Amino acid sequence: MSALPGPRRAGAEQPLRLTRSARNQLVAAKFSGNLESFDKGLRGQTDDLVFNLRRGCFLKPSPWHEYGVGFGRTLGVVPEARPAFWMAEWDKPVTANLIVLSGTYPNQPQPATGWKIELRRHGRRVTRARGVGGWYNCGRYVWGGGDTAAVEFDAIRVSVFSKDAETPLRRTHFRGEPGLSWIVARLPPVDACIETPRLPIPIRAGERTVLAARTLSGAVRQWRWDFGDGRTGRGQQIVHTFSEP
Repeated sequence: MSALPGPRRAGAEQPLRLTRSARNQLVAAKFSGNLESFDKGLRGQTDDLVFNLRRGCFLKPSPWHEYGVGFGRTLGVVPEARPAFWMAEWDKPVTANLIVLSGTYPNQPQPATGWKIELRRHGRRVTRARGVGGWYNCGRYVWGGGDTAAVEFDAIRVSVFSKDAETPLRRTHFRGEPGLSWIVARLPPVDACIETPRLPIPIRAGERTVLAARTLSGAVRQWRWDFGDGRTGRGQQIVHTFSEP
């Protein structure tokens, strides 16, 4: 596997563009975590963070879409060897070229919290990114995109811990952002969609209809249309008349 680039803070990264063909592979994963083991209360569940891109909603209903300990609770000093963590696993390896995670809510900043992102393959976990504060401090971790080579793994674990032997963890939690995280997906290098006329203007048989295509990712060199009625066309925008419904 190639090393992942470093994390990015929300507001600093380029706008995240998720294509309509993207599928969040976390939807089919099994989740686990250990925040309840700290006996500091529990906010949410491990699957409350995951957004289903195909359905346009979170994997399950949740008031805040977070996974964390009780609000404002202190966990004490948490060593990296025994961190607080969230984890997703698959029965079979998945391939992905996009990982998007969200850190804490802005009213609970974490500038001094250590974190680590690990991927597992054949029983071996490899650290792909680590740091203090950064994206976990009210930001967003974004790796990859349609032009990034995909990597294969069967688990992802996100851990948080004390940056040293004197700094306790406070208000530990992860949050999910609608439409943006937590996402593990494989994006195509090129993706596009057809932009049909907006409602309430319908497409009727016997009437001229203007159809246009829009690039979602990558560079499209040419556009070819097949209307399903024996006729074809070329160009990003085209006029067509359907003879039958």
